[in-house]
Amino acid sequence: MTYPAPFDLTGSLTGQAQGSPSGTAQDASYSYTFSVPQYASASTAHWVVANVTLQDDQGDTLTLGGTHLAHFRAASLTATELTDTTPPTYDSLQFASFSQRPFVYDNGVSGSITYTLEVLDPQSGLWQGSLVLQGPGGQKARGTFDQQYDQFNQIFTCGGNSGFGLTDTFCNVTVTIPAGAAAGTWTVSTIQLTDNAGNTATYRNLDALPITVTADKVVTATGFSASPDQVNDWQDSATSTLSFTVSGAIGGVSTVYVDAANPDGSTCAFQGGEATVSGDSASVPLVVLERTEFIDDILNCSPTGVAIVDGRGDVALYGSEYGAPSPGVTITQVPDTPPVLASASLSPASVPESTSAQTVVLNFTTGNNLAALNTLIASLYDSSGNQVGGGAFFDGFLGSNTNDSAQFSVPASLPPGVYTVGMTLTDYGNLVTTYGPGGQAMPGGPVQLTVTSS
Repeated sequence: MTYPAPFDLTGSLTGQAQGSPSGTAQDASYSYTFSVPQYASASTAHWVVANVTLQDDQGDTLTLGGTHLAHFRAASLTATELTDTTPPTYDSLQFASFSQRPFVYDNGVSGSITYTLEVLDPQSGLWQGSLVLQGPGGQKARGTFDQQYDQFNQIFTCGGNSGFGLTDTFCNVTVTIPAGAAAGTWTVSTIQLTDNAGNTATYRNLDALPITVTADKVVTATGFSASPDQVNDWQDSATSTLSFTVSGAIGGVSTVYVDAANPDGSTCAFQGGEATVSGDSASVPLVVLERTEFIDDILNCSPTGVAIVDGRGDVALYGSEYGAPSPGVTITQVPDTPPVLASASLSPASVPESTSAQTVVLNFTTGNNLAALNTLIASLYDSSGNQVGGGAFFDGFLGSNTNDSAQFSVPASLPPGVYTVGMTLTDYGNLVTTYGPGGQAMPGGPVQLTVTSS
């Protein structure tokens, strides 16, 4: 593997090389200190500057390599090293995602699947490797990976994954199954690994991690629908049923797998049980996740992956998860309604005039709201509708028909009289309701505080 040493005019140096710059944009020099790896393919190893790339502020570039650098004899190094004669090994071969379904759609377009494996080479470390899938009729598909040094994060990466350094790393490898590939079962058949000393190990006949490649030519599904297609998940999870009609299933429908997500990719629902099959009709229960205080977007939930498996093992795939046709179903959210209170009161409802601020308690009960209450702010108004004080404040998550309270501050030296409490409620749908002065009437009558003469 190469060891890059990026530089720029400001003198910033990144990567594994350390050094210092000097000069101007027209004539600059850079000095580097390079740490020679401990192991190589022989006791004497030659290190050379293999490539130099430069770019000016106009976007013009200069790339020098091979013969262009050959006459710079000083740009090479001979080092005495330890000899690595042991090839790499691997462990923990698995799908790159724990949620990966073992299906690939291949109908006029190529499909792909990504694996992860841990590669161990305690001496010179992994350089590169490949993974081969084998399908029906001996067809094969190959994916490659190599280890590189991530200059920004200063770690070794392999296919976008990382591990414990050069000698113990986790590699991601994506295998593309070309358009028109044979439908049926494909398995990991061969893994080849090469370390930085050139030692290569090939592991054959693995027959691991089977996947099913399908063109939806045997089993098909139509008429996807969700019932209900609008749910109330404002404060709790809701249920819906995905239904469709299946054709071509041999031995009936064996299993159905459904995944669902919002447009931003966040999971919005999960499969709530096994499919129910009656003749050529099938339905799957979905649990739509509740809208929490951490979710600000509107529910727009679609099945992004539907896999239908028949009794013989043939598969039909639908949804963006597989790069397959969309089921064309969207589950939305029941529109929010403004929040309401069922009741509110002060305790005590009367206080004597005082030169000091006083505290009373505002007790309140939420109504039968769709979205949970987010904030409640209360203020005190005189008979002319002027605000003379405030203080009660709630911030959190308060569901329907729930009791709560907040302390209310009565200002010092407030003249005797009757004062009315005004309240502003905001829910997690960002709808607002105001009670009291300037707002609607409070259920059960106005919430008032009487200040008596001392």
